Amino acid sequence: MFQGAPPLRLSLPDIDPFFLLGISTVQAQEVPEWLVSTVDADHEDRFIQEKLVEIGSGMDASFAYVRDQIGFEVYTGSLRGVWGTLDEADAMVLIASMFDPELMAQAVGYIPEEYEKADPVNDPDLIAEASDHWWVELEDGTQLDPSFSDSSVRGTPLSTHFDVPDAHRHKVTVRLKVESHNMLSQFTDNVPLEQKFSAAELYGKPLTLGHYVNTHKPLALIGGLITHNYAPYILLDDNSESIEGQTMIRGNDYQKLFSSLIPMANTMLTRLTLELGLESPNKEARVLKRDLLDRVGFAARHGLSAPGVADTERPAINQYDVTTINIVSGSVNDELMGIQLASSLDEEGYDLMLLSETLLNKDPASFTSDEDDLLGQLVKYQTRQNIAKTRLLATNYLVTSDELARSTAKQHIVKFYHDAPRVILTWSNSLAQPS
Repeated sequence: MFQGAPPLRLSLPDIDPFFLLGISTVQAQEVPEWLVSTVDADHEDRFIQEKLVEIGSGMDASFAYVRDQIGFEVYTGSLRGVWGTLDEADAMVLIASMFDPELMAQAVGYIPEEYEKADPVNDPDLIAEASDHWWVELEDGTQLDPSFSDSSVRGTPLSTHFDVPDAHRHKVTVRLKVESHNMLSQFTDNVPLEQKFSAAELYGKPLTLGHYVNTHKPLALIGGLITHNYAPYILLDDNSESIEGQTMIRGNDYQKLFSSLIPMANTMLTRLTLELGLESPNKEARVLKRDLLDRVGFAARHGLSAPGVADTERPAINQYDVTTINIVSGSVNDELMGIQLASSLDEEGYDLMLLSETLLNKDPASFTSDEDDLLGQLVKYQTRQNIAKTRLLATNYLVTSDELARSTAKQHIVKFYHDAPRVILTWSNSLAQPS
């Protein structure tokens, strides 16, 4: 049974799996609570829908697949999706099921008595984690446990939930910190963008952090006032072939001003820092930091050199500078590579590139309205390309890394899996900045 977190109620009627494709459009129409997609049981996910079509409709087919094809791994909380407690004996049975008996039987060699031998089945930490257990309860009250081959439930649940309690979720907070410099206030920080996610929500769905950038410079104004406006956003990958239409989370705009008449009013963007706050039910919270921009530089910040002179005519970053964040709690589906490769192969974009060659040697001030539109389309295309390529690069790395880890684990006769989210960053920078 599961502690505090009740078994997840699940009831899939014997209907065509494509029925699930329309769930999101009818949720406002009194859809039964047990059919509503949740963060931890997202039946609207592309790969879940494809798997439903593959294995066939109905509860029996879905449950059999989960029971027979998805291996058991011990970890605390809702890390990848779908609570009571198991007694120690049943917890030990589940721990033993993680290891291949044939592989273990082939183990040879001698370990001297003075060395401690691994004994995962009797490991108190693993037993404690395995005792905190989840299974499913159907709409009619029938309880089934896919973790055991006979599907039988060991024990009595403490409570029942349609969704996983928030306290049992692994979470990630994405935070963009902006450092600015002014002659009067010196260095100041603000956070224009902050968003918290469940790790299960981001499994297989990378985030991309970017900015819309606009520069305004009135031609007739004495003093050369320049305003750079930065609009940060997070783009959530929905695993579709096209980046267009994906969910975007907008932050607050921030501006930087420059004038040759009133230098004390000038404000310069000096540093952008990406912070990722990781929270796990059984681990101490931690914050990972990565500077995306540092116009002062490490040496100057530590008194080893003088800061360089920044270019105030151009913005510190532009829309081509994107950072993709992969919050990965398990192995990566290699089908993602094909999807992301497809999104990077944009035939329309190649046509735009050919047309844009006519703009290379022209003064932007002389562009016609059609040429301005063409330039805007080209900027959007190149930004999409950078997003697609950073996603593809990360997925390629993750797939290769997972395969190597599995191979190494097999060679050393150990069980390998992730019990907390890992973070992989890939980025594309168009402007060289001191860092």
